[in-house]
Amino acid sequence: RAPAHDALSGAASAPAPAPSPADRAMLTDQFGRVHDYLRISISERCNLRCTYCMPADGVELSPRESLLTTAEIVALAARFAAAGVRKIRLTGGEPLVRPDIVSLVEQLAALPGIETVGVTTNGIKLRRLLPSLVDAGLTHVNISLDTLDEAKFAALTRRRGFQKVQGALESALEYADAGRLKVKINCVVMRGTNEQELA
Repeated sequence: RAPAHDALSGAASAPAPAPSPADRAMLTDQFGRVHDYLRISISERCNLRCTYCMPADGVELSPRESLLTTAEIVALAARFAAAGVRKIRLTGGEPLVRPDIVSLVEQLAALPGIETVGVTTNGIKLRRLLPSLVDAGLTHVNISLDTLDEAKFAALTRRRGFQKVQGALESALEYADAGRLKVKINCVVMRGTNEQELA
């Protein structure tokens, strides 16, 4: 596990220096609220084609040279951490399609001042990667799951994979039961599609 923190127990082992007034101002909005939470989209790619999110044929991707490298992402996060950011969430696209996702989580978790590193994922690749991600310092996971009906899942996502997501959720909950991970489910509620599944 990355040595930077024990986020679930709240004990940071590598505190960042106190941010300067200029840094603090950068994270303060017009209402005086200080924001310590940074979301970073690390991939445009996705392995699903959800009907409300992406055309069936996908979208045109940006040239690789227009995207942040891993080193640039870590450098940017370090700058925000020095300014007072304490929580980082990785999003996409689907962040787990990024080949270096485990290394990226490890580097972000090791930044001074960073207390939590989370990821928002559709869960397709999560079960296989989860042990390495948790060991690297992942503390939070949000799994996007709009239905518990396998046929409806296939219709909504235009892909098969419900069993993979279900397995990933079960594995994540085992880590949660062990006190090593915080788990949430994201659901897009659509009238006439899945609202009847809500308890």
